[in-house]
Amino acid sequence: MNSLNDPDFNLRQELLNLDIADLDDEEYEIPPVEKTPTLESILNSDDTSLLSEDELSSYLSRELGLEEGGETASLSSVGSRKDGHSPRHRSGGCILRHVILKAVSAQLRSAADRVNAGKPTVMAVTTMVSVGTSQGFILMFDSTQTLKWCYEGDQEQGAVSCLALNVDCTRLLAGFARGLLLMLDTADGKVLRTMVDVHTPATAVLHVKFTDNPTLAVVSDSGGSVFELSFRRTLGVRGVDSKCLFSGSRGEVVTIEPLLLHQLTSHPLHGSVLIAMATLSKVIIVSIRPSTRLLLTHSVKASPVSLPLLSWQFVIIQVADTQRIMDPVLAFARDTTIYFYQVSVEASGRIACVTLQQLNLGYSLLACHWLNARSLALIDASEALHLVDVRSREQLETLDLASVGLVYNTSSFKGLATGGNVSKALALAGERACYNTVQSFGNQILLLGTRSFHVISIRTWIERVNHFVDQNRYGEALKLGMEFLEEKGKAVLGLRGPRKHRHRIVREKVLDTLNTYVDKTLESGDSVSYHEALPVIINHCVQLDQKELLFTKVWDGLYCDPGARAIYLQSLEAVVLEGKLSSVPPEIMQQLVRQLEQMEKWQVLERCVLAVDIVCIDIEQVLVLCRQHDLHDALISVWNRAMLDYTSPIHELVPLLQTLLDQGEVERGRCLGNRLLVYLSCCLSGRGYPHGDLPPTSVETVRQQVFKALCSQHTVNATDSEVCYPFLRILLQFDTREFLNALAIAFEDPQFSSQLRQRLVNILIQVMVEGEGFASTQVGWLFTFLASQLSRSHCVLRVDTKLFERVVAHLTAPGQDSTHSERQAAFSQLMAAGGLAHYTHQDLLALARSAEFYQVCATLHERRGEHRQVLKCYLLDNGRKHRVFNYIEQSSHKSDLQSAVLDNIDGLLDIDATETGHMVQRHFSQIIPDIVPLLSDKQLYLFLKGVLLEGELEPPLMTRYFVLTCHLDPELALPLVQANKNIHLDQAIQASTEQGLDEVTAVLLERSGDLQGAFDLLLNRLHTAMDKGEPLESQMQELVGLAHRGNKVMDPRKSWLPLLQCLLKLNSHELLRQVLSNTDLNLASELHLLLEHTNGTLGQLRPLIMGLFEKCVHEKAMLRTTVQLQYQDLHSQLQKVLQDSRKGQLVPSSCSTCQYTLHSTLHLFRCGHIFHVDCLASPSHCNECYKPEVPG
Repeated sequence: MNSLNDPDFNLRQELLNLDIADLDDEEYEIPPVEKTPTLESILNSDDTSLLSEDELSSYLSRELGLEEGGETASLSSVGSRKDGHSPRHRSGGCILRHVILKAVSAQLRSAADRVNAGKPTVMAVTTMVSVGTSQGFILMFDSTQTLKWCYEGDQEQGAVSCLALNVDCTRLLAGFARGLLLMLDTADGKVLRTMVDVHTPATAVLHVKFTDNPTLAVVSDSGGSVFELSFRRTLGVRGVDSKCLFSGSRGEVVTIEPLLLHQLTSHPLHGSVLIAMATLSKVIIVSIRPSTRLLLTHSVKASPVSLPLLSWQFVIIQVADTQRIMDPVLAFARDTTIYFYQVSVEASGRIACVTLQQLNLGYSLLACHWLNARSLALIDASEALHLVDVRSREQLETLDLASVGLVYNTSSFKGLATGGNVSKALALAGERACYNTVQSFGNQILLLGTRSFHVISIRTWIERVNHFVDQNRYGEALKLGMEFLEEKGKAVLGLRGPRKHRHRIVREKVLDTLNTYVDKTLESGDSVSYHEALPVIINHCVQLDQKELLFTKVWDGLYCDPGARAIYLQSLEAVVLEGKLSSVPPEIMQQLVRQLEQMEKWQVLERCVLAVDIVCIDIEQVLVLCRQHDLHDALISVWNRAMLDYTSPIHELVPLLQTLLDQGEVERGRCLGNRLLVYLSCCLSGRGYPHGDLPPTSVETVRQQVFKALCSQHTVNATDSEVCYPFLRILLQFDTREFLNALAIAFEDPQFSSQLRQRLVNILIQVMVEGEGFASTQVGWLFTFLASQLSRSHCVLRVDTKLFERVVAHLTAPGQDSTHSERQAAFSQLMAAGGLAHYTHQDLLALARSAEFYQVCATLHERRGEHRQVLKCYLLDNGRKHRVFNYIEQSSHKSDLQSAVLDNIDGLLDIDATETGHMVQRHFSQIIPDIVPLLSDKQLYLFLKGVLLEGELEPPLMTRYFVLTCHLDPELALPLVQANKNIHLDQAIQASTEQGLDEVTAVLLERSGDLQGAFDLLLNRLHTAMDKGEPLESQMQELVGLAHRGNKVMDPRKSWLPLLQCLLKLNSHELLRQVLSNTDLNLASELHLLLEHTNGTLGQLRPLIMGLFEKCVHEKAMLRTTVQLQYQDLHSQLQKVLQDSRKGQLVPSSCSTCQYTLHSTLHLFRCGHIFHVDCLASPSHCNECYKPEVPG
């Protein structure tokens, strides 16, 4: 069996991604539906004999009454009727159609009531319907629900347990609960064969199935065995041969399912007979014709109360670009999981089975049937039917079946008619068996109820749409129709033919539904309907490109209702903003703009103007609103698209920007300025604003016009005091860097002529360098821009290098109006862009030092590999000195930095002494001895703290660090001494004693071996705490732990006795219990000492004595349990020895020592070794297992 982890698993998983719409009937020799009638003809031929979903509730409440004591009744169905048949939630609601065959149901009830035929137990369905009952009756119906005949069986045969019709509906096989198997003629009900000894005796017939071969069938019984039945006719005498395919002793087969190929005569598998079988632990696929061969076995684990389920389906699989094959796929379900297996024929003719995928569900299954190549019908344990799409694993619809009164085959699986001779596992799993009462045929699933016969089928696509229309759910109908039109629908039935044909008929249906919806909406005149319907109508009109319907019929139909038109415009706004609609009649667009104006939705109005074609807009109306409410993007768009005017934004909006900035309206000015910069960049680089591209024929014209307007020397209404190039000045003053960035983007366009570039550069130099009003940093940014342009290949710009020198002088001169960081950033960018390439390294370094540009100095030193100087620059730079540790950490030249670190240790310590110690220990640990003498106590403490974060300290340094910790940070002394052992104890004890750190001193005394001294110190501390009324639990635990650790070396009179005396004074039962629970406390001796050295009454000693008694009882119980466990262990070992003594031993033929043949008295050990008496060193030990050790 192929593993689910096969590397081709992902490919195989796609094998279920099927498209049956393009199935060619001739290619696969599939006969047309008209030649083979199905239950579809029953559903459509006589409406009077059917009940629809709308009639089910009243019908079931009137007809579906169950008597008590029925073995085949559904318990969950009975319970559900107490609630008045209230249906559960049904998702989707349009795919499945549920009807009842009234004529068949009436005949079943009549047979049960009039002739005591019993309740229905099983059924078989193809083009005919056959139903068996609990009294052994069989009723046969034709395709018009007419009862053809009724077989009245012998009650001794028991209930009918299974039925099967052959492929041409001429023969019926019927199995009974007491083991009888009959073959009947479907034309008149005549018994043709009576088969008694064809399966395991005294077992019920659970399943019987015909194969494609009319003389071959398979049967399974309640003993778990499967038999092959070969029918023969010799000289007019009918007979049958039985052959066992699978024995129930190897695992009980619960269900069987043959693969039927009679409609696919050209398939490579035609002529083969394949049977799928499932036990409670595995699925098996075997081929029995032309030869018997095992094809697949797959073990599964699942709940013991669930039955395995099998269902075959042919699917179309794309194996090459132009080749498709149809292969059978087996769905095997158990509990909450469905497994899929493909059966195919290899090029060699060998039949192979491949595991495809598995589907995990959230419910346990009772039935699993294919309805088509993409859809599975699943019934869960709560009797709910789920329609599942196999490809997407999506649950399409859920239908409640609780009111059906589903029949279960429980009695057959429990073997009630044969004395209950079935296994417990089969009886438990068969509690909810419904193999023969839930069956599928084509795209229908048939359900046998206790008093009714139900058919659930998939509606055709057009029926699904009409179902929603009939319920006035037009929105859902249109949504479903669009799914079919876009080929995204699930469980599609009845949509055949070429893609264009399918597209045409679906589109016609959707348009018809849309027009009907429009008519009903306009007729209703209900505001609630408008709110619900208009967004749907408008959205689908746009998707289907029905503009005449949208803008003529719908709009004109709402003429008399202003509220409805407001809803219409609001819905139209949504599709315009989504970009689905760009062409709107001007009069409707005018109304939309007016409505947005009244609602003051200015941003939405601007987005709508940008989204629609310019011919749809009332230009005067929009221009007025844009100027009044700062809708600058819309304003620019109208100028550009309607008037082909690209200069008005500069002439009108740039002066407005200056006005806003002068009036202090910073936020409005920032928004306008940023838009203008983007607009200029787009125009100069040939792009449209705010999106798209300019027409190719207009790119150069627009660039020339915008450039001319931008570089205008004066405005139209200039005064005598106006400076030259006002537009450029305003934009440069607004944001110099972003303006230059916009120009840089425009300069990347190769079509931007060199003459225009040179002229613009000359104007910028004239305005910013030779003129006034610009800070040195702004000038620096200009020359950074120029340097980056000059560094480009094929650059033809000409700029005097002396101008760069003037800029450098401005940037490095003190007393500038811009900040130091801004000037340094401008200098750095200018240097990076190559604008200072004509300066020598020393000149640049001198200029940077004079201006205290230490970041620039660090960059220059880094270029030369002068890493020591880089570190100094970091320390001198107040804004970046904290980043010196990152520099050292990331530097790949640490060997060059070692001496620099030592020389600049004071500066590093001033920044962060702890981080300095951490860094030195990690990278320069060898210079620590040189650093320590240079530091003050405070610096040394922090430095060593950082060193300790990275590694360990030598004992002298650790001791010094501990002493400093006691003085500077006493709270850290205890965890320090507990975590580190390399401390000189004498100095440490002296330091902790001087600081009064008793707990720390006690730890050090214990470490030095003076446990009594440590105990006395902690005991004195406990007495002090008692006098002050402080909490004592932690101190008591320390004392108990110390007494426990020093139990072997300390005198109990100086340890446990003082401790118990303190507890008596405290009269604390909890603390006393903690002390008495110590295992090292000797009850008798400690109590004797306490009574001897304590003056107190018996009442005062009562808690202690009671505690000792409790401990004594506990210890006796522990001792008793231990002895019992020891005896049990000895008993089990002795028992094992006795069992081994009864086992035989395989005696070797030669001595394990001398290897000679055994010929005299011998010794045999249980290890298997055997020896001569003379060869054995000790009669109680094996020479091989207990070899003496060789000295040396």
